[in-house]
Amino acid sequence: MKNRKSTTTFASYRLFKLVKFLSESKASVMDIVKYLESIDPDSKTYSPLTVYKYLNTIKALNFELERGKDNKYFLKKLPFTFSFKDTSLYALKYLSVYKDYIEESGVKKDIADLLLRIENRLEYDKTDYYKDLDISKINLPRIYTYVEKTLIKTFEKYIKDSLKIIVSFRENKHTLKRFLANPVDIEYKDNKVYFIVYDVTKGQNIFIDIEKIIEIEQYPQKSIGISLPVTVTYKIRSRLKRVYVLKNYERISNHTDNEAIIVNKGEDKDMLIRRLIGYHDLCKILSPLSYKSAMKDELDAILSNYE
Repeated sequence: MKNRKSTTTFASYRLFKLVKFLSESKASVMDIVKYLESIDPDSKTYSPLTVYKYLNTIKALNFELERGKDNKYFLKKLPFTFSFKDTSLYALKYLSVYKDYIEESGVKKDIADLLLRIENRLEYDKTDYYKDLDISKINLPRIYTYVEKTLIKTFEKYIKDSLKIIVSFRENKHTLKRFLANPVDIEYKDNKVYFIVYDVTKGQNIFIDIEKIIEIEQYPQKSIGISLPVTVTYKIRSRLKRVYVLKNYERISNHTDNEAIIVNKGEDKDMLIRRLIGYHDLCKILSPLSYKSAMKDELDAILSNYE
């Protein structure tokens, strides 16, 4: 009787441990076999048949147990839930969207696992509300994907080296365009990034949303160096952002509580560089590359006086 009682008690313990295990991660039948063996004090072996008995018991207790397309089981809902305010649900939604922009795969997986655990514990009436939340209209700082960062870096090089390029981009859902162009500038506007190129055939500037660009190829010929009005974009932050007064030729493209993106069109280059230097580390030129290089040259000239 004592042994039977001990066996029954430990079977209940395994059941509760398995519920906890499936509430924290997805697991295949063999994953569960290994888990049960890892918690058994007598190093007992378990078969898939035993696992299915435990899974059926969990279902019989009204837990929402599901199996994904990867044949891994997980608890979709738990009998104990979290009650979140709407503001907290918005915060979770932000995290669920922006985790996809994180380059470190391990960190991205950790966040996904955390969100899964939280979603499994949301109150029933909050689950669909959370999934349907629309945050597209919220003005959040732009987070660049790895592909976008690579495109920006490559385009800056083409501008610096005056290289002609062949641009392929999707004009709309059904139209793909491809043409020869001179790279001109990069513009940061309304939380978007635009590549400005000079269409050689049409003889005009084209603004292309980076999200629509499919490919940029180097053309084996130097750019003819079209002279065009220069738009300079720079970021100001902290106390400078709070006291900054826009000039007649400036406008704010985007801003947060602590930062603002300024677009300047028309100020003399030398005057602008010297003015921005006076803002020290509270100001950073974002584009074009030629102005970033000019700023570095000016700073190098200042530092050389102290060598």
